[in-house]
Amino acid sequence: MNINFEDLNLMFKMLIPDTLTKKEKGDFFEAVAARLFTNRGLKVTTNVRLPGVQIDIALEDEDTNEKYLVECKFHKDKIGSDEVGKIISILSTYDFSRGFLLSASELEGESQTFATNFNNKHNNKLTVWAGKDLIKKFESAYNIQKPDLGILGNIGVSRITFLVTYEEEFIWVVEQIDTDIENSHAFIFPTKLTRNYSEDYWKSYFDKFNIYQKYNLKFVNENNQNSIIYQALNIPREHELKKVVIPRICKADKFVDYHLPCSPEDFFGRVKPKEIFWEFIKDVGDKKTDSRIVCLTGNTGLGKSSLLVKLIEESSQEEYKYEFYIRDVDVTSVRDDKAKFFLANVIQTTLQEAIDHEFIKITNYKIKLDSLEYPFFESDSIQLLTRKLREERKVIIIFFDQFEEILTKNSWISIYDDFLEVANEINYIQENIVFGFSWRADIYLPAKSPQSEFWYQIKRISTTIDLNNFIFSEKDTAEALNKFENFLINNTHIKKLDSGIKRWLLDNCQNMPWLLKKICGEIHKETLKSVDFKSKQIINNIDIKKIFERDIDEIKKLGNIYYDCLKYIAESSPVSQQEVIDKYGSDVIHKLLEDHPIIATGSNYKIYADIFREYIVNNKLPLLIISFTPRTSIVTTLKIFKLLNSNLTKLEAAKNLNLKYKDGKSTIENAIQDLQKFFPLETQQNSGLVKIPNNINKLNDYEIAEIFADYLESHVLIQEIYREYQPDQCFHYDDFDKILLKNSYVSTTRDPKDYRSRFLSWFCFAGLLEIRQDEWIYRPINSRKGKHKGNVSDCEFRNKRRKDKSKGKYRQLNALDLLEQSLNKSHL
Repeated sequence: MNINFEDLNLMFKMLIPDTLTKKEKGDFFEAVAARLFTNRGLKVTTNVRLPGVQIDIALEDEDTNEKYLVECKFHKDKIGSDEVGKIISILSTYDFSRGFLLSASELEGESQTFATNFNNKHNNKLTVWAGKDLIKKFESAYNIQKPDLGILGNIGVSRITFLVTYEEEFIWVVEQIDTDIENSHAFIFPTKLTRNYSEDYWKSYFDKFNIYQKYNLKFVNENNQNSIIYQALNIPREHELKKVVIPRICKADKFVDYHLPCSPEDFFGRVKPKEIFWEFIKDVGDKKTDSRIVCLTGNTGLGKSSLLVKLIEESSQEEYKYEFYIRDVDVTSVRDDKAKFFLANVIQTTLQEAIDHEFIKITNYKIKLDSLEYPFFESDSIQLLTRKLREERKVIIIFFDQFEEILTKNSWISIYDDFLEVANEINYIQENIVFGFSWRADIYLPAKSPQSEFWYQIKRISTTIDLNNFIFSEKDTAEALNKFENFLINNTHIKKLDSGIKRWLLDNCQNMPWLLKKICGEIHKETLKSVDFKSKQIINNIDIKKIFERDIDEIKKLGNIYYDCLKYIAESSPVSQQEVIDKYGSDVIHKLLEDHPIIATGSNYKIYADIFREYIVNNKLPLLIISFTPRTSIVTTLKIFKLLNSNLTKLEAAKNLNLKYKDGKSTIENAIQDLQKFFPLETQQNSGLVKIPNNINKLNDYEIAEIFADYLESHVLIQEIYREYQPDQCFHYDDFDKILLKNSYVSTTRDPKDYRSRFLSWFCFAGLLEIRQDEWIYRPINSRKGKHKGNVSDCEFRNKRRKDKSKGKYRQLNALDLLEQSLNKSHL
C-alpha cells in the first residue's frame, strides 16, 4: 500500500509521570525541546524570570545579538487563545525579535486566527510548532527516521503518534482500528533513540500510564517483521465480524411489574425534571450553553431509569424526533473482560445507529474511530457527522444508566480516565453531542479515590438534575394509583381499589415510587389484602424488612440452592450469565428469571433492584422518604388527642377549646388526620367518639415523641437539613423558609411562617431539631435527643409579632396566630 505520511493523522505525545509537579513536567519538556534550538547554534537559557512574567526558554543569537522567547505547552487539549495571547503580550512588551510557541496539540480555530492576525501585522513575529509541525522539528533535530509502514501490507493505518518517554526514548506508535474494535492493533516502531526492544517491556510501560491497553500490541523490528506482516494480514475482515450490541434499559411490559423501570405509558409525575432536561438539550442545539454533560442523580428507588425511558419515548414524538436522538446504555451489561472496549464501542455504535436510523442522513456512510485513545472525536468520519449535526441543529445524547456500577466496581477502575477524557473532550469541542450519566447519590465512594475524583470532575462540568430535590407529590401518587386501578379493572376480577388502601398508599408512598410499585404488585398478586393495611397506620423500616423477608422466604421454599444462587448474584452483581449457569445450572436460573428476583442484562445477571440487593448482601434497608405535612401544630394535636382519649366526642372537644365545629372541617378533624398517620384511630360516625387502642392511650409524651421520631427522621426536610448541617450547627428561620420553598411546601406568593411554626413544633417535639435562641434552629448534638423532645410546652412556636428587618415594621398576627394563642392558653 502506497501511504503518504503527510496525509496521515499524526499526533505528538509525551509520557510524563503524574507524580511529578507541574514545574517538573514543564522542565522536562523544555529540556527535550531545547535541542531543537541548540542545533541551530543558539544560546539557550531555561526558566527566565522577567518583571511580571516568567518564560520557559530564552534564546540568543550570539552573532546578531537577537533574542527570542519560547513557550512550551504539552497538555492534551488544543491550544486556546489565552495561551496565544500570553506569548503575544510578552512579544509586545519586551525586546524579543521573535517568539516560538511549541505545543503537543494543535491550535483551536480561534487561537489560530489570533496568531495569524498578529503575524500579518508584525511580519510573522510568532512561529507556532504544534502537532505535526513539532514532529517534523524533532525528526530534524534528533535525526529521526519515519516508520516504514510498507511492512504492514494492506493494513489501514488510522493514527500515528510520535511518542517521547520520560526516559527520553523516542518511538512511533501506529494504530489500526478494526471494525471489531477488540481486534485493533498498535504497532511500535523503534527509532535510533529507542533502547528497549522488548514487547513485554512496552506493554508494562504503557500499563503504568493507562495507555494503549485496548490494543493488541506488537513491536516491529528487523527480527520480527515477517511475523508481524503475517499476523496483521490475518486480522478478520469486516464481513466476518459480529455486529456489536449495546444493551438498552429493560422496561416493564405491564404496570404491576415492579422488577423493571416502568414503560413510558405507565410513567407518572416528574414534570419539572423533564422540563429541566429538555431545556438543557434545546440550549445545546441553540448554542446557549457551554456544557455538554447532563447528570441525572438521586437516591435509589426514585425512578431515574423510568424517567430516562420516558425521555427517550418523548424524543421519538413529533415535537422532538427530528431534533434529538437519545441512545440509552445499560452499563450493568458490561462484561469484565470487555470493559476496556466498552466506551469506544458505545461511541462508534451509537453514532452509526443515528445514521442507520436516518436521524442524520448520510447515504451509505460508516462511522469509524481513528483511535481508542484520546482524542476520540477527531476522525474524519465523526467530524462529518458533527458538522451535519451543527448545520441542522440536531443533538445526539448518549445516556449511561446505572453508572454507579462502574463507579463501585474496582475491576473497572482503568476506564474512569476514558470516561473523563471523553466527557472533557465533548465539553471542549462544543459540538452537538451530549453525554448523560444516571447514577445513585446514596452510594459510598472513598475520599480521594479515583471513583470519587471522577464523580467530582464530572459533576463540576455538568448540568445536574437531582431527583432528591423534587418531591414525588401526593398528586403524582394519585395519578399512579389511578393507572393501577385502571389496570386492575381491565386485567383482574378486582373492579375497584379499596378506598382505605388507596388512602394508605397516598399517605405512605409519597416520594417513594419504588415502594408504591412494589406494594401495587403485591396487591395484584393478592399477597397483600385490606386487613394488612388496617393494622398499621404508617410504614417504617420494620415493614420494609417484612416485605423483603417475604420475598426471600418464597425463594427459600424452592430449595437452598435457589437462595444460594440469588445471594451469589447479589454479591457479584452484575455477573456473567455463563459463570452463574456453570455454577448453579440452567434450571435454577430459569426459575429465578421466571419469578423475577433476578433479571438478565446483556450477557450478565443482576438482582432486579439495588434496594433488594443491598438487603440481601448487607441487611441494609432503604432510606424511607417522608413528605408528611402536619395540618395542626403539635401543641394543638396533643391537646385534642388527650381530650379524645378522655372519652370526649369530637364536638365536645371542639367546645372545650372554644372552636367552631362545622361540616367535619374543623381543627379537630385536622388533628385526627395527623394522629392517624401514627395511630389506628377509628371514628364512630353516630356517637362522634374516637376509639383509641389501650396500648396507645397509656403512652406518655416522651413515648409518643419516640414514635413520631421513628417516622419523622425520614422526612424529606429533615434529611435535607441533616445533609446540609452537622450536629450542633445552626441556621436561621429564613433558611428554614428557603428549604420549605425549595421542597414545594410553600410558594413564592405565600408567607411561609404558618408552615414553619407547624413543622418546627413536630420536629422539635420528636427531638430532631431544637431552638436555642430566638429564630435560630439547631441540629441536636445527639440524634433524636433534642432538648425539646417529649416536652410539648417547649414547642409552642407561636408566630410572634416581630420586627421585619427589611422594612423596619412589625408583622401583625393573623387569624391562625390568634387561634394558636387561644389554644395554648387552654388547660386540660
